Amino acid sequence: MKKELFHLLALLLCSVSLAAQERSVSFSIQAGPSIATVKPAYSEAFDPQFRTGFFAGGTLRWAFAKHWSLPVDLHYAQRGFAYTTASTPLSVNGQWIAYRGRVDYRASYFDVTPQIEFSPVQPLGIGLGFYFAWRLAEDIRYGEVVDWTDTKYIPLFKNNDLGLQLKLSGHFKGLLVFAACQFGLANSSDLPITDEIGQSLGTMGLKNRSFTAGAGYRF
Repeated sequence: MKKELFHLLALLLCSVSLAAQERSVSFSIQAGPSIATVKPAYSEAFDPQFRTGFFAGGTLRWAFAKHWSLPVDLHYAQRGFAYTTASTPLSVNGQWIAYRGRVDYRASYFDVTPQIEFSPVQPLGIGLGFYFAWRLAEDIRYGEVVDWTDTKYIPLFKNNDLGLQLKLSGHFKGLLVFAACQFGLANSSDLPITDEIGQSLGTMGLKNRSFTAGAGYRF
């Protein structure tokens, strides 16, 4: 009888331990808007503007201590930038025009962002990590004149991107809200630059700068 009781107690302890381990791992889904631009290597040569996109995905989180966890974000994210051109030649309905106005570049990425997160109090989390991005698609739009057009034959952005992410999050039961900012460490693009008569002056590196805010649910 004592032996059976010991086995039952051992089984119960193992079950409690496994349940605790399971609770230390959680998964959440989230989505929200993103605001992105680029930082040029020479600010006087180019004046990029912000453009709005969106992101969506999930986060796998392992809480390994009372105030510490290791989240990994897996997101589809839109970034890019906009600028105003004084004159760009475009072919519209078989005719060449000089387009003047806003130009939007939109790049879509798959981001993997491992982080370390500190929770000073239970509902709040402060995360820091690196994002690794793979470009999925890229489009350009010339105001109301030319709608979104795939640039796969002449892409501006590189296939990969790397940067730093700072994230502030809060949760109440299963609900989750957060805001994050990304700072590119590598050039996401090498923009060709020319002089006034179109002669090449080489390239100028562009680094990602983006901000996101979102909401989701943690399981």
